Amino acid sequence: MSDQSGFPSVAEMFAGMSVPKVTEEGLFGGPYVRQGPLLITVGGWMFQCGSVLGYGLKDNPLILGKLLGISADRAEEYVRDVLQKLASKQLAQASGKDTTLSQLYLFPTLAEAGYELTPGAKWIDVKTKEGEMIFNFSNIAFQKGAAVGFHFPKEFQVYWANTYKPRSEDEWDEAYRTGIVTTPQQNILILEDEVCNVLADSADWIKENVPAQLTRQEISILHNLVNS
Repeated sequence: MSDQSGFPSVAEMFAGMSVPKVTEEGLFGGPYVRQGPLLITVGGWMFQCGSVLGYGLKDNPLILGKLLGISADRAEEYVRDVLQKLASKQLAQASGKDTTLSQLYLFPTLAEAGYELTPGAKWIDVKTKEGEMIFNFSNIAFQKGAAVGFHFPKEFQVYWANTYKPRSEDEWDEAYRTGIVTTPQQNILILEDEVCNVLADSADWIKENVPAQLTRQEISILHNLVNS
């Protein structure tokens, strides 16, 4: 599932927004990221951004594939085949009555790693220093999100609505304590607004970093989606 094309992926930009926020400075061994914030905070952010991008480009698989760093000759096939299998696996692994984005991403990811989200779990504080491993993890989370948003847009709308529905303070505190939501305070995000934000950020990234990755027509489509 990993990108083998060598082309830049827009996931780099979103990882650049989140990884520094959880990076700590070691006294002697250089900067590091604790495994808990990496899996929960960074992974959750990357999954959400990827899912919004996939949802926003649900009618444009070629553009989505290129933004994921796949070469033009493989991009559409990658999105339709590889990401479809990945999305189906994500939905099959999701369980529980609280159908939130954490049910799609966090709990299956922890289960695959053999972890449980319990207070004081030792794995949370394990230090990770390898930058390539951190980005690879971030990129995979991003692609998992893109897969769900693209292939199951209606289901994704439900998961998004359940994640950002208003909750009582006690209910939110409990959801935060158990990892169902990953922020201590409610932040009600409108999906359509986030689609515009993510697409606009992606368009800016293309313009500044790899303008040749998309054709003029594809860049125009991207801008039209932002402004629609």
